[in-house]
Amino acid sequence: MIPKLIDESESHCFVVDERNGLWVLFASRDAMTRGGVVQPLWCREAADRTTLSALLRWAAMRRDQWAAWGRLGEATGSEVLNLHLQNLLDADPIAVVVGTVMQRGEDPCVVVLGEMLSSGHGSGFEVLHRHTFASTTARSRFFDWLNADDNMHAVEELAFLAYNHGTDTIDATMDRIAALPVAAPPERIRARRKQPTAMS
Repeated sequence: MIPKLIDESESHCFVVDERNGLWVLFASRDAMTRGGVVQPLWCREAADRTTLSALLRWAAMRRDQWAAWGRLGEATGSEVLNLHLQNLLDADPIAVVVGTVMQRGEDPCVVVLGEMLSSGHGSGFEVLHRHTFASTTARSRFFDWLNADDNMHAVEELAFLAYNHGTDTIDATMDRIAALPVAAPPERIRARRKQPTAMS
């Protein structure tokens, strides 16, 4: 799951190999910052850029497990970690994001941010985050803003915020948008996706 706050000092991280942009490596952050040749605990080549993005998303959705994966790899070796991650990938294959969706929840104060996915197991919807506004009026104001001209891009950008900074950041952003005066100019979400080389 995506953490509430992204800790950029995590002990382990995923990176894209700069020498070959389709290889994803998993290694200790210390090894990444020392410079020189990095000996990864795990690596995998993506078939293309779409598959690469899907693999990075798969890893990002399991960010709360990175430290445990790092400890496993360091204690038992790359082969054991590779088998563990392959079993996870077999059980829950990587999925391509077809679209990002914002829906009203059953609770009149709740909105649900999720992604429509397509994988070898078919298609489906995965919830990224549920946000609860302070009131039904705040939720209505947020959707009024979202449905205004030029603001639908914000749904995807809110997902980027979650992946890059954690769900607390999108909670604060959505509350700020809901508090905007009706006549205020559109809120611009600064959510440009960072390069996946840091996965943070």
